[in-house]
Amino acid sequence: MWKCPVCDQENTAATVCPTCGYDRTCDYERYPTAFTVKRATPTHTLRRQWREKQGPALMELVAEWLFDPDDGSAAERCLRRPADGGDPTAQYWLGIACARGWGAKKDEVQAAQWFDKSARQGYVPARLELGNCFRFGVGVDKDVYTAREYARNAVELALGRGGDQAVIKNKEKQIFYGGNSAGTENNTRVRARLVAYALKEMIEEADRVLIMGHANPDLDCFGAALGLYRAAAVLKKPAHIVMSDEHPAVADLYQRVKNERNYGDVIIGKEQALHQMKEGSTLLILADVNRPSITQAPELLKTADHIAVIDHHRSSEEQVEHVDISYVEPYASSASEMVTELLQYMVENLKLKQVEMDGLFAGIALDTKNFTVKTGVRTFEAAAYLRRCGADSVSVRQMFKNDMEEYKARAGIVSAAHIINGNMAIAGWKGGIENASAVAAQAADELLDIRGIESSYVLTQMGDQINISARSLGKINVQLIMEELGGGGHMTVAGAQLRQTSLEEAEEKVVAAIQAVLERKA
Repeated sequence: MWKCPVCDQENTAATVCPTCGYDRTCDYERYPTAFTVKRATPTHTLRRQWREKQGPALMELVAEWLFDPDDGSAAERCLRRPADGGDPTAQYWLGIACARGWGAKKDEVQAAQWFDKSARQGYVPARLELGNCFRFGVGVDKDVYTAREYARNAVELALGRGGDQAVIKNKEKQIFYGGNSAGTENNTRVRARLVAYALKEMIEEADRVLIMGHANPDLDCFGAALGLYRAAAVLKKPAHIVMSDEHPAVADLYQRVKNERNYGDVIIGKEQALHQMKEGSTLLILADVNRPSITQAPELLKTADHIAVIDHHRSSEEQVEHVDISYVEPYASSASEMVTELLQYMVENLKLKQVEMDGLFAGIALDTKNFTVKTGVRTFEAAAYLRRCGADSVSVRQMFKNDMEEYKARAGIVSAAHIINGNMAIAGWKGGIENASAVAAQAADELLDIRGIESSYVLTQMGDQINISARSLGKINVQLIMEELGGGGHMTVAGAQLRQTSLEEAEEKVVAAIQAVLERKA
């Protein structure tokens, strides 16, 4: 699978993108070939032509509508096309226009219908608006029970972010207050036991189980997926892990899985997963992710009969719709820790394979920085269980080794960093190596070793996109900062992506986001 540099669509076609017709064998900028193609059009020209053909971006249309709200047809002209096309954000804003009479005829029934369409796709602001519609009988019959359900969803969002925050809906935006304290470990395992029993029951009732993590998987994501696969296999259910292809961050573990006996066809791609879901009942388990847009294949969420989410990242506004089991625990060190704990209640005398034990142990080691941060009693108990089962710490260490090119790149990032606000380090680099995302994350971790540094931010240029890796020692919540840029993550580990921007502009946006969060905190 490859990503088209013109329309940004993921493709399985060999050379030609079916969406925009881009032929990657004829582009000399991004895909040099062994032969010369005369008059080949540069990528940036193709991208510009494609964008002109598609028209302005959604937020440009929203800005155009808001610029002239007195124009009675502005909302219809700007937002109707993307709303009819299924864009939940456009549907939400068109609902606002109809509800307020801004650039559209005031129609509360139509507004409620647009909110409902957007809410069904998981857009949280639309859920809150629809809840208010039911509460006050605006555009729909008054129904306090339905309104209470939408309010409960908002409470679950706050709890999913750690429980130390208030979620305030200020006009059309959700603002999170608090979130400055680390998650408190829950010493009771009652919830873990209940989730394990419920998940076991769902696996037994399903015809097949698919396990999917986030895009650009790391060892925690892959390790948790391997543990869940073993649970389904022991319960005698066909199971597969959905992963587009090998990723540099999990290359060593991936090859071990591929070489493992009876593991050859366990990992499948999106197209094969969609084909399997056409028959029978499918349980889709999300591991180490709770945001639909950053999963390996968001399309699977619309097709799955049942969905379970197991994650340790704090929830954001974007949530998975129609979840049967939501096990999101921000206090946990990693998804691998959570899965290890669940396995002990799901299957008695479970016998894990060596590659599964090592994968789970590596996932815990990765997210705890070798058991130095965000560790609790349950973290060490999960690790001890894996060691008793036979996890090999030497094999796990092999998964974290870098080659010389990566080592030099990481050292270059650290040396180029500069200090802002006296206690924050920020660095930018142009990437250019295969495992650039992992190297940037490692550099962000190393910057925290500098005396006086409380948080670090590494910006990596990857094509027309800037990836941001943010780390913190705990006093500064980098999740809130990354959410200002459309990203998210955890209090001490977070990230974001900025498209069509330079490194210099991205750095300015990061600094502005930091100042905004600090001012709100003050």
